Amino acid sequence: ERQTVSQHAVYDEETGEERTFIGVRRREGYWVAEIKRQGQTLKLGQFDNAKDAARAYDEAALRYQGDKARLNFQESRELTVATSDPGNYVHSRVRVLYDDGVWYEGGIVGYDEKNGKYFIRLDDDTRFTSTLPDPDIQIISAPLFPPYQHGV
Repeated sequence: ERQTVSQHAVYDEETGEERTFIGVRRREGYWVAEIKRQGQTLKLGQFDNAKDAARAYDEAALRYQGDKARLNFQESRELTVATSDPGNYVHSRVRVLYDDGVWYEGGIVGYDEKNGKYFIRLDDDTRFTSTLPDPDIQIISAPLFPPYQHGV
């Protein structure tokens, strides 16, 4: 059974209280994170627990809404400020929605600081550049290793 609300109350074992997370829904066996953007619902992924889904929502809310974002965790805002270097997306896995309505997966392979565009290579070897955020591109995992440290 699908729920149409964007919030779902969960029991927080750390505090012993029920907590409502923005952008999180419970499905049978997993949690879903999603965010509304320009009249569309963007699926952010499936998660084993509500807190991970809530963190994914927070990341997307900060990316799309900036300082005006309503968050599940205040520390999400602080973490994003600390890691706001655009190069941090390099080596992230992405999912791209094409005109045919199909999602294709790939990765961000570089960043052009001069033009503010990311180099994206899909698993089928299709290559293109794009700015982020983009409603047709979802970050589905963080970089596999720490980003390049300038001046180190």
